[in-house]
Amino acid sequence: MYTNISSLNRVLRIVLSLGLVFTVLSMSGPLGALVSLPFVSIYAGITGFIGWDPVIALMSDVHQKLTAKPTHIHHGGGLAAH
Repeated sequence: MYTNISSLNRVLRIVLSLGLVFTVLSMSGPLGALVSLPFVSIYAGITGFIGWDPVIALMSDVHQKLTAKPTHIHHGGGLAAH
């Protein structure tokens, strides 16, 4: 299987994901905006578990297209002036 994130990055994503979920679950009282943390951490956990991040893949493709050197350079092509 193709992976585009390193092993260290994978471990950090999983630990961060679990930490955010357990932080919210261990809190008592009104959570407010903290309720969204487990939902945000799901992305980090899934990408860490499978080892592939679609955002990194997309950005890598864009970077390659922007920095690619043209293989064929077309000079001219118009009618010659008389």
